[in-house]
Amino acid sequence: MRTVVTLGTATPGGGFPVDGQARHGFLGTLTVPAGSYPGQDAPIASAGSWSFIMAPPPDDVAWRLARALHLGAADLARRLPQARQTAAASTAAAAPSPALIHPGALPCLREIGVAP
Repeated sequence: MRTVVTLGTATPGGGFPVDGQARHGFLGTLTVPAGSYPGQDAPIASAGSWSFIMAPPPDDVAWRLARALHLGAADLARRLPQARQTAAASTAAAAPSPALIHPGALPCLREIGVAP
């Protein structure tokens, strides 16, 4: 959380420039609502992507994480409006290819019925 706040406040205007042209199919524009972070008084236009985990977890951990996010999606969305986009179907649809989804999470998305 500290990193996001630090990066967001390091740029004049409190955000990152977004020109609407995504270089990668998994990126899109999004607006971080005002008040999402301490000291953020205005909405921030930014680039958005689905979750990326830099250190690959073991397959069983990725499966459990995908399952927990799926089961808790409605509660997350009630608590944090931008979490409405954190859904198994959105994750599967955002990946240009199923091969880009973690091999542990993909079986969970298939079980849920949102990935090929």
